[in-house]
Amino acid sequence: MRKKEFIFLLVKFGVFLLIAYVLWNEFSGLNFSTVVAHVQQIGIASPLIFLPVLMMSLADSQAWAACFITGRRGFTFPEAFTFRVATDALHNSLPAGVAVAETVRPMVAKRLLGVPYPDGIAAGIISKLNTAVTNLVFLIIGIVILAFFIGGNEPAGTALGSPGLYVIGIIVVMAIGGLLWLPYRGTTFTALRNFLLKIPVKQVHAYIEKHGASLLTLDAYIQTFTREHKSNLYKSIFLYLIGWFVTAFETYIIVTLLGQEITLLQAIAIESSISFVRIVFFFLPAAVGAQEVGFLTLFTALGIAEPVTTSAAFIFLRRSKEIVWIALGFGFFSTLKLNPFKPVLAQT
Repeated sequence: MRKKEFIFLLVKFGVFLLIAYVLWNEFSGLNFSTVVAHVQQIGIASPLIFLPVLMMSLADSQAWAACFITGRRGFTFPEAFTFRVATDALHNSLPAGVAVAETVRPMVAKRLLGVPYPDGIAAGIISKLNTAVTNLVFLIIGIVILAFFIGGNEPAGTALGSPGLYVIGIIVVMAIGGLLWLPYRGTTFTALRNFLLKIPVKQVHAYIEKHGASLLTLDAYIQTFTREHKSNLYKSIFLYLIGWFVTAFETYIIVTLLGQEITLLQAIAIESSISFVRIVFFFLPAAVGAQEVGFLTLFTALGIAEPVTTSAAFIFLRRSKEIVWIALGFGFFSTLKLNPFKPVLAQT
């Protein structure tokens, strides 16, 4: 094992121990019978918990399909459901599952839509750009809402009324938005290739000679897409943004079914904050542990009644749904005759 790998493993282990300590400290005195009672009171309304994920399956898959130039762009709902659940199984069950899922998505698109594998990769890059932009928008909205909820009744919250703060916020948002828009110009990968060629390292030059043409192809695809298929670009961005808000709707439904009061604004604040937690703790499968700490912290900060019991019941339902989805996803891979753990090119 290399030194860097050992250090990274040590850091992950330290983070895991810290999260485990916080969870034990907060939940060790929990009355589990109360948690069970909260869950049982949902009764026949429990299928409603699966409604948001069905909506997300359709929105996310159609948003990704809109990023294709060639091939059939639309998914039928069964295809959209299969596509989303199968790739989410990897996303939610593996360390750095996002990267694994994005690698496998072109395979699924080829099998379902007949899209050439290179086009699937290029479409996947555009899709990730759209996801990043909409996640940023969703995160900023959530932070603003969270600041008003938490700061509204405290002296620190009065700073929200400062015009200077709004100006700074607008400048930051514009700067970040500008940086995120750069890859849409269709010159980013060419600039990266040219930069790498200036590095006086033979291995780097050899890598660029082997893969440099692919970088130029990606830029060409992005240029063509952003200039000639703007309606599809905007459609994809809109659908991804809808998907983020649907995750907040899921939080709203679950907490409401548990018998506690929550507003849609609070749900947006919670889910946007948790999306940031997932990014930071990407090396943990489904950010396990970190999300749990995040939910408890946010439920407490936002004044959700019985925060420890409610967050425990919420986490149980959320994770149970994810386990069902992971099992379904790997079942769909079997149906598609794809092995997500085999080399990609061997199956294309």
